[in-house]
Amino acid sequence: MTLTERTLWALAAAGYPAVPVHDYDAVHRTFGPAFGPWRPVVVGREGGPVTVLAAGGNTDPLAALAAVAEEWRALCDRPAQVPLAPCPEHPAAGDVARSAPQGLLLRHGLARLDGHADGVDVPSDLRLELRPRR
Repeated sequence: MTLTERTLWALAAAGYPAVPVHDYDAVHRTFGPAFGPWRPVVVGREGGPVTVLAAGGNTDPLAALAAVAEEWRALCDRPAQVPLAPCPEHPAAGDVARSAPQGLLLRHGLARLDGHADGVDVPSDLRLELRPRR
C-alpha cells in the first residue's frame, strides 16, 4: 500500500502510548489486529541499549525495519513539517528500533514496547539493506 507523503508525516508525528512488553492484551488492544498473534523481537542484546519490538502476525522483522528506515530517511530528506529524530545516513537495526517514529514502525507491523523480554534476537549494529535514494 502506498501512502501520500502527508499521511506518512501524520504517522511519523503521531503520539502513541507506551505499552508494557508483557501485557499481551494491551499490545493487541492498543495496536490492533495486526498484532495478533505477535512475537517479541529484541534488538541490541550484545551489550548496548536493548529495544523490544512487537512483530505482528507474519511480519518479517528485518524487512519491516528496512522499510521503516527507507520511509524515515525519505521524510528526513525533505523540509521538516514536524520535528523528527534525524535518520542516520546508513541506519542499522538498532537505530531504527530505538529512534524511528512509532507510527512508521506500526505501518510495517512493528511496535516499540516498554520493558525487557526474550524473543527473536536482532543485532543492533546490523546494517539494513535499503534502496538507493532517488
